[in-house]
Amino acid sequence: MNRLADPRTTHSPLRLSLLRHGAAHSGPKDDYDRALTEAGKREIDRVAEQLRVLGEQPDRVLTSTAKRAFDSAHRLCRALGWPAATIEAFDELYLAPASALWLSLRTVTDTDRHVLMVGHNPGISEFYQQLTGDFASLAMNTGELRTVLPAIHSWRDLRALGTNAALSATSA
Repeated sequence: MNRLADPRTTHSPLRLSLLRHGAAHSGPKDDYDRALTEAGKREIDRVAEQLRVLGEQPDRVLTSTAKRAFDSAHRLCRALGWPAATIEAFDELYLAPASALWLSLRTVTDTDRHVLMVGHNPGISEFYQQLTGDFASLAMNTGELRTVLPAIHSWRDLRALGTNAALSATSA
């Protein structure tokens, strides 16, 4: 059963946007400390422009504490004039598998109608696949934004689905 609303025909009260961090420098630095490249900054600026045109503003931004994800979240918020207070950084989201992204939804309340999560591959792409059931979708590119409209009215319902998905993933 598909638990997603069709955005063309249904108004979902909840919105979950997933953003893979912008492109980052490679090299001798510790992976955790890799900074955004100029191209990565431009990717995030493009996402900001997309959200500006759509009039989208999340109530809460959840991000990995890794420099490239954290900086992507802050750059996006600054570009759109969103308060930095909407950003919450979690060590657990650094290179997190999809199961950890499901667990991060525990911090979300029903007053948060739109949540933006900034993360890393492969976890963020796997999370999208589990949310949508679209296991044929390709891995997210750096600076790519995907939005899911769950056909539910409470994050509690989505967390319950996530518990089942996480259990299925670990038992497979």
